Amino acid sequence: METNTSHAQQHLENYYQRRAKEYENIYDKPERQQDLKALHKQLQNFCKNKNILEIACGTGYWTESISKTAASIHALDVNNAVLEIAEQKNYGSTPVKVEEGNAFDLRHINSQSIDIIFMGFWWSHVPYEKIEGFLEHLAEHFPPNATLLILDNRYVEGSSTPISRTDKFGNSFQQRQLKDGSRYKVIKNFPDERQIRKSCANYCQRGSYKALEFFWVYETELKRREV
Repeated sequence: METNTSHAQQHLENYYQRRAKEYENIYDKPERQQDLKALHKQLQNFCKNKNILEIACGTGYWTESISKTAASIHALDVNNAVLEIAEQKNYGSTPVKVEEGNAFDLRHINSQSIDIIFMGFWWSHVPYEKIEGFLEHLAEHFPPNATLLILDNRYVEGSSTPISRTDKFGNSFQQRQLKDGSRYKVIKNFPDERQIRKSCANYCQRGSYKALEFFWVYETELKRREV
């Protein structure tokens, strides 16, 4: 059982390392196509002519989508297997830099060059007890009013993988199986609007929350730090 946060995170990284080549199959679910079409359009409109820092870009699925309108993208992930796939995507004429990077250490990023910090399907993999530290890091490094754009899953019975257990912090876990038969217990949280706003309250301004059937989008800005 993953009772230790660092152990759970290492388990998650190993899972995505093994899952890299089948990572994007999740976007083929028929029932999610209408939502996905709406999300692509919404994100492309929001990122138009903006300089994007993408955290946990994975295989570049969303990187490729927003590259159709963004001014530039700096895409990070801790996992080399997914980055190898992301590097092969077609980003057209948009400058896209794909590199290994840790979301909890963004000090090497030129914060003044970033308009939007985008997180697609990463927030749900962050233990609840680590979110405040992550947002504090953003607030320390990025200027006030920097925009955060967060996209993730809602739990939908019959479409989402069932929750196998919940820990003392309220983090939920799923039992996932890859095509090779290997099984992984993966942290996957499904916060509602109230929980999202509460998590962001100390470091972000009041944001805009939109719920689709299978996904949610939260757009907010960092607060000015008190000195």
